[in-house]
Amino acid sequence: MTPFQNIWVLLCTFGPAIYVGLVVNWWSGIIAYVAAMLLGSILGWGLVSVLPVKFLAASGYLKNLVVALIIVASGYFIGAQ
Repeated sequence: MTPFQNIWVLLCTFGPAIYVGLVVNWWSGIIAYVAAMLLGSILGWGLVSVLPVKFLAASGYLKNLVVALIIVASGYFIGAQ
């Protein structure tokens, strides 16, 4: 993978979990990290089985972004209560 791809994956995988851990509490950050791994795996498996090969590179970037947005939104929702 290129350096940009490595940074993108790190930011979208660890970034939301760290954010939720700092804003809500530390164990929510751990749960957010596990949820990001599970969502990424499920979404990745689904995209690979559905999309044509020419769209897989773009789906790799979008999948991480979608997972990150879901984790941050759920952390925001949990932190607001």
